[in-house]
Parts: sequence; structure tokens; C-alpha cells
Amino acid sequence: MDDTELANGLIQTLHTHYPRHTIDQLKIVLQSAKQHPQHINEAVKELNRLGLTSANDLRDITISLDIQYGKHKAKQAVINEKYKDMTAPERHPDIYLKVLQGGR
Repeated sequence: MDDTELANGLIQTLHTHYPRHTIDQLKIVLQSAKQHPQHINEAVKELNRLGLTSANDLRDITISLDIQYGKHKAKQAVINEKYKDMTAPERHPDIYLKVLQGGR
């Protein structure tokens, strides 16, 4: 984590709420930070904003942020140059009515 004050606050919160399981909580935080390093700081801020105190909640937030950013990237790279000049044929609506009525 880039912000040591934010990291210390997270450790203190986990130790306060889970004194007997602090090591397990920190293992989950470390695993989340390794898997999603670009989202961990934002996830801790979101955890604090929502008033959540569990490392599992932090993990879920990092996964959610990763999915959100992944969707934005996927939407930007969908342009297919091969078919950009093609247009769909325009038909009169009567043709569809005729087909639905059983005619050809």
C-alpha cells in the first residue's frame, strides 16, 4: 500500500475487531493486495467509507473494483475495422407482416 497511515489504520481496525484472528485477517489483506495491487488503496478507502471492518469485505471490494475497471476497458476496445463500412439493408415493414401472416 502506498499510504502508510491508511495501512496502519486498517491494521489497527482489524486488530481491534478481531484480536484473536488478526493474523488470519492480515493474510487475507496481503493476498488481496498481491492479486489486485492497483485497487488496494481505493478498496481500503471504500472499506472505511462504508464502515466495514473485515478483511473479507476488503477482498470483495478489491474484486468488485477489478471487475468494474475490467468492464470499462473491454467497452473501449470493441471496434472491428473489418465491418465498419457495412450497412444493414432497409426493408419495408409490410414484408415482415406478410411473412408473419404466412405469406412469402
